[in-house]
Amino acid sequence: MTAGERRRADFTGTTNLDGGTLRRSFGDVIGDLVSDGATKILAFNGHYENEYFLREASIYILKT
Repeated sequence: MTAGERRRADFTGTTNLDGGTLRRSFGDVIGDLVSDGATKILAFNGHYENEYFLREASIYILKT
């Protein structure tokens, strides 16, 4: 599975991330915020297709 905007792939500069890469990147950022003391984090997702990966990373962070 990939994450990203396929409909705009013809535009220069458009990038796609593998779902695992998105999950790890998001998890790293959120994990660092939590380890720095953040207790409330609000993340906006503009692409429904990414929801699974972002939710999976969030659940992992909450369990650790």
